[in-house]
Amino acid sequence: MDIPTETQLDIVAMIEKSSSMYSEHEEMEKQLAARAPAVVDKLVKAGLLKESQRAAAEKAALNPLKLLESLDRFASISEKSAAAPDSLGGADDTAKPKLTAEDRPAQGTADRKFLESFGLA
Repeated sequence: MDIPTETQLDIVAMIEKSSSMYSEHEEMEKQLAARAPAVVDKLVKAGLLKESQRAAAEKAALNPLKLLESLDRFASISEKSAAAPDSLGGADDTAKPKLTAEDRPAQGTADRKFLESFGLA
């Protein structure tokens, strides 16, 4: 069977691309595995996760989709919270002006801890 040279080159290019993507995926998995415990530890120390949630959080952190789903649920809970005076937000947040970098000291303790745990404060 004769395969045209152009088709052969396309096949080689696809194999190279898939190999590159696989290598990138493996590297991401290694970095996630290396960093997840430290990030989860920061969240536990900041009081944003309970010690009993540590193992599940570390497992979820290894899967980018699960991590995004967790962050989405976390954000939804924050939005719906009716009474969160010193937490990650609350129902009355719409009445408050949006904080700028200069306003950060006015944020609640939990908010600062959460931002600090991600290196954002």
